[in-house]
Amino acid sequence: MEQQTFLRASMLEQHSREIEQKLEMIEAQILELKHLLDSIAQIESSKENSLYSSLGKGIYLKTKLEDKNLLVQVGAGVALKKTPEQTSQLIKEQLKKFQEAKSYLLSQREALHSELSSIIELIEKNNSSSKNI
Repeated sequence: MEQQTFLRASMLEQHSREIEQKLEMIEAQILELKHLLDSIAQIESSKENSLYSSLGKGIYLKTKLEDKNLLVQVGAGVALKKTPEQTSQLIKEQLKKFQEAKSYLLSQREALHSELSSIIELIEKNNSSSKNI
C-alpha cells in the first residue's frame, strides 16, 4: 500500500508541474493580449499620421497611417478588415477565454495540492507510527 501511495504522490506532483507550465503559457498569452489592447488604444486615440511598425526581432519601420482599420486574421489564412473597436472586442473575448482557462487550471492545481498534502500527512503518520513500534 505504501508503494501505491508514493506512486500516487509522484503522479500528482508530475500533473501539478504540467499545470504550472500551462499556467505560465496562459499568463504569457494574457500579457501579450493586454499589450496588444494598449497598442490598439494608442493607435485609436493618436492624432499622428505616422507610427513605427514592428517588423519583428526589435526592428521597426516608420509608416504612414492612411486609415486606422486593421487586417485581422480570422483563421485558415483569411484576414478581414476590422475597426480598432471591433479588434479590441475580439481581443477582449480571447482574454476572457484565457482567464477562464486560467481559473480552471488554478482550481485543478488547488485540488492536486490538497490531495498531495493529504498523502504527505498519511505518509508522515505511517512513518511516525512505524518508529514507535
